[in-house]
Amino acid sequence: MLRKALILLGFSPLGGLFLACLGWAMSATAQVNPSVPSVLWEVTVSETRFLSPSSPVRPTMTVVGEKKLKQINGSSTADILIASGAAFVQKSLGGGGSPILRGFESNKVVIVVDGVRMNNAIFRGGHLQNAMRIDANALERVEIIYGPTSVLYGSDAMGGTMHFVTKRPEIGKEETNTLIRAGSVVGDLVLHADASYGGKKWAGFSSISRSDYGNIRQGERRLHGYDGFGQLLNYAGVHNGRDTVLTNADPEMQIGTGYQQIDVIQKFLWQSHARRKQGINLQLSTTGNVPRYDRLSERGGTGVPIYAEWYYGPERRSLISYRSERTRKTWFVDRTAFTIAYQGFDESRNTRKLYSPRLKSQREHVDVVSVSMDIAKTLGIFHWNYGWDAATNAVHSQAVFSYKDGSQPDVPAETRYPDGGSTMHSAGGFIQNRIFSENKKWSATGGIRWNATALKVLFSDTSVFSVPFSTAEQAHEAVNWNVGVAREFHKRVRLIGSISTAFRAPNVDDLSRVFESSQERLIVPNTSLLPEESMQWEVKANGQSAKGVSWEVGAYRTILTRALGLAPFQWNGQDSIDYNGTRVAVFAMQNIDNAQVQGAFGRIRIPLSRSMECTSQYTLTQGRFQASDGSTDYLDHIPPGYGMSTLRYTQGKWQMEVWMQYAQFKPIEEYRLCSEDNEMYATPDGMPGWTTYNVRLNYTLQKGVDLQLALDNATDVNYRYFASGVSAPGRNFRVTFRTTL
Repeated sequence: MLRKALILLGFSPLGGLFLACLGWAMSATAQVNPSVPSVLWEVTVSETRFLSPSSPVRPTMTVVGEKKLKQINGSSTADILIASGAAFVQKSLGGGGSPILRGFESNKVVIVVDGVRMNNAIFRGGHLQNAMRIDANALERVEIIYGPTSVLYGSDAMGGTMHFVTKRPEIGKEETNTLIRAGSVVGDLVLHADASYGGKKWAGFSSISRSDYGNIRQGERRLHGYDGFGQLLNYAGVHNGRDTVLTNADPEMQIGTGYQQIDVIQKFLWQSHARRKQGINLQLSTTGNVPRYDRLSERGGTGVPIYAEWYYGPERRSLISYRSERTRKTWFVDRTAFTIAYQGFDESRNTRKLYSPRLKSQREHVDVVSVSMDIAKTLGIFHWNYGWDAATNAVHSQAVFSYKDGSQPDVPAETRYPDGGSTMHSAGGFIQNRIFSENKKWSATGGIRWNATALKVLFSDTSVFSVPFSTAEQAHEAVNWNVGVAREFHKRVRLIGSISTAFRAPNVDDLSRVFESSQERLIVPNTSLLPEESMQWEVKANGQSAKGVSWEVGAYRTILTRALGLAPFQWNGQDSIDYNGTRVAVFAMQNIDNAQVQGAFGRIRIPLSRSMECTSQYTLTQGRFQASDGSTDYLDHIPPGYGMSTLRYTQGKWQMEVWMQYAQFKPIEEYRLCSEDNEMYATPDGMPGWTTYNVRLNYTLQKGVDLQLALDNATDVNYRYFASGVSAPGRNFRVTFRTTL
């Protein structure tokens, strides 16, 4: 593992630079200037669920602050995660972006927005676009914590936690921001405005964004031997009211990737006295129809599209939360935070095969009510935080066949989830202690959590799709813990070791989904699932030199037991059935023995002068299933090695960044076939590696008025992220005009 990591680092375009920079940085730590601030003591929220100084034993994290967010200037959260190097992101559609953390994706990664958990009972094991429904233009900071975080965040936190913090109202702050952004090959136009206002004891924040994204034009420069990879030669359209196959005049244009999104945020803050703050947070995100490009690009044996229509209907996310924070000194409390929230999620899947008159619409609505209490207490070098949380999910699922020509009335169709409704409840309590002092060379942390989940599904009508049971119930408990220790061996050089555990209870999607994932495979319910659990060992070293060079390297290994994955399944004694007029193989989510994920990572920041700095980072991940009979198979969701390097120059009103981003080749032999790795959207050899060269220039026209010009993928490389069904944009010019008054 380590040998392969070193080989890849040394022979990749960025790896040589990274190793050279790391060696120079480690040699530069011999003398330390105490006046140089340490990046190890950054203020974070994900580590304790409070905004508080981090511990030297903190989990491996990436923090993207407000300044960096403006530099990245991403039009979506997926763009931010990619451009910051915080995560590898899979894309199946223009309106999608599914982050992968340490080989875990979708329902094995927790998403938190302003302290409220977004994960709900129908988060699936495939690829998710839910993180895209957060307004990237209203973010104040993004924190990504890697590895198991179940002690703080409960079920699903196996790969890590992404905490998105939107801008907050502040007493005495009055500010107005506007933004206009346009791109060439994506054809996007983003309009944003927000305002902060208030009085002596109250404050408000209002924000609105409208994003219109056109079809994505992919790059033209392909690797030798992959001519035509990703090209769209034809597409389904309508002529004289009938389906027809149209020739694509520009095969690089991915028709069916455009969509629209509107985000609205309204916050109010009251400060009754110096020790207590109360706030209300209202958020709404809604989209138009979002085409599922990867499925629209599928072709039958005659080379024509299989689907005339495949799109997600308008997706809506609503949030209403109340939060009360209080500071009071007692023998067991310094700070408390109480949060209660409601979230509503609407989504639908709409499919119609070419030349078919009927459209199948599967519609889901999820109501989530959550409550949490967090308490913090410091006693000398002991920093305690503890609390509890609970949530309930109610899932409503409907489905109909409709006839677009109105020739027949709507008729019932099979629902994606049980038509009688589903509920999922969870509750847990935790306690965590961080022991650290700036004057001590030893630091430690430890925590424990108890969690319980209960799930019930009801099939009320089995005439459309036969299910051999009407109800199913499950209840599970789990205890998770973490421990870590840090030792400062040399001035500002630390060695850190930690062990942490996590679990994920089966949800409604795992237990009861009915879904045609491809033309030859049908996913059916399985009521015998058990929770999957993980344990991670991690060791890393980090440091900072007298000249401000900061670095971090590490490795980890995660053991996953009772891992959930798709596998062939016997349904009513058969391994294949007739479904929608086609004979399909039957699959179901199952506990597939054990799996292990291991990886290595490194990052470095080097100030070259007062005006210039460079950064570099690299991540390598491997994963395999291990069956009880001793056989092994590659684990899905494992990205190839990837990294980036950036050179940043700032002088007066000017700021310029030049950066490279790349991913290694992922051979088809390392795919888990017939899984979420989507080998059908890769080449016969696998997914080719790629490197892009990018530049952005920011100029301050006058105080509070900025103009940013950016050139992405300057060499017009054609590439796809691993497991993706849509190609990335080609050479893209972006112009952004921003004001702050």
